[in-house]
Amino acid sequence: METICSGCGLAVPGGTPACRAIFDDYIAREWNNPISYRYHRMFVDTYCLQHPDQFCASAKSFAAHLTGLCAAFEHKSHPSVLNAVNRWLSGNPSLTKPELPSFRGALTIAVVQAKVQAEVQAQVEAKVQAKAQQEVQAEVQAAAAQTAQSPFPIAQAIDRWARSTWEAYSSLHSQARLWINQSFSSK
Repeated sequence: METICSGCGLAVPGGTPACRAIFDDYIAREWNNPISYRYHRMFVDTYCLQHPDQFCASAKSFAAHLTGLCAAFEHKSHPSVLNAVNRWLSGNPSLTKPELPSFRGALTIAVVQAKVQAEVQAQVEAKVQAKAQQEVQAEVQAAAAQTAQSPFPIAQAIDRWARSTWEAYSSLHSQARLWINQSFSSK
């Protein structure tokens, strides 16, 4: 039975909890072989903006995730921007949470999940052709580990997903820029 995630609209058996499980599985996979901080942050901010009821309940948490994507796309995740926003938010500024868009992007976490699965499958298929059937299980495990070591196609999927979400929040881009500017003026 397929149900819809209440945050991002992903049609997935199990609905919202299953969508969260995809997020948790990716974070666990990344734990052993992290991709760059930029893509990790982009992954988390995107998921949170697509699931704002759980992860952006306060104006402060919303500001953190929205400015995170703004910093990713408009400042190349520059540490000075991220650090300034972090310091600013740690000072508990007076914030008002704006109305959030109901549409949160054409792409979902399924784009990243599909890329991870495709990478593993392609590696397994290549190995199966060269190895006997009894070695397939060991190759599946090795392919999963190797995928975590070569994150670029996955990073590209994260980027596409994040851009889709960032565009869905286009009405709030000026707010994100304002908050980033305020973070620098509050030193």
